[in-house]
Amino acid sequence: MTAVAAIAAPAQPTPRPGLERHHKSWTSVEDHRLRMLWGELTVRGVAAKLQRTQVAVYARAGELGLPRGIQPGTECLKKAAARTGYSCWGLRTILAWAKVNVEEPASLHRGSKANRRWKQAQLQIHEVDAAIEAWLKLEIVGQAAARRGVEAHVLRAWLKDAGHVPPPARCIWRLSPEVIDRVVADRRARETLKDAGARVGISAETLRRHLRAAGVFREHKPGTPWLILPADVDRVVAALPAATWAHVRAQAGAKLGGGR
Repeated sequence: MTAVAAIAAPAQPTPRPGLERHHKSWTSVEDHRLRMLWGELTVRGVAAKLQRTQVAVYARAGELGLPRGIQPGTECLKKAAARTGYSCWGLRTILAWAKVNVEEPASLHRGSKANRRWKQAQLQIHEVDAAIEAWLKLEIVGQAAARRGVEAHVLRAWLKDAGHVPPPARCIWRLSPEVIDRVVADRRARETLKDAGARVGISAETLRRHLRAAGVFREHKPGTPWLILPADVDRVVAALPAATWAHVRAQAGAKLGGGR
């Protein structure tokens, strides 16, 4: 071949990975692996394990009599949503919260659009029902606040202070009643530094200084209110000497006199 002919020869296309095995015969070992993997992985996953194309895997599964599509005891996400009364997106959110594994059915979904394939995801019916049952046991934060006599924005602030992260915008915040009760009980059992100071007759800054001197430190991260047990405040205040109380009263009198 001359140099001109070599230059003019068209380049051979590089075959896609796995395409060269599409027409090769299946061995007994591959058939055994296919039977073991079928139902555990998607067609794409099985094809990757066996280094075959998805078309070849799907065709061989039919030849071996392996069940294809939705298996007994399962249903697709779209049918599960219609059965339970949720939208597909709503049910998908519940399943994600419950950490339910969602697998594509053992079929290629020929002719379906890629953005709609997740609606045919294969689900275990008992897992769907268990996830919805657990979801319905949660309380909506706004309704939980009304039942506990707390403003909704106050309860949300208490939950955030306790380390609970709210969901993304426009998503309903749900938590278990036990978690909400624990946060509300803990918050009501404590008082802020300002409220504690007003109760015992000491400014918040002075009380902060004496609490730190007595070994009482913040239990929450910076940027959140310092919530103190009233018993700790009473213990520290009761231990203050008379000279300290006289100084505190003198400072309070000076502030009142300066404000007149």
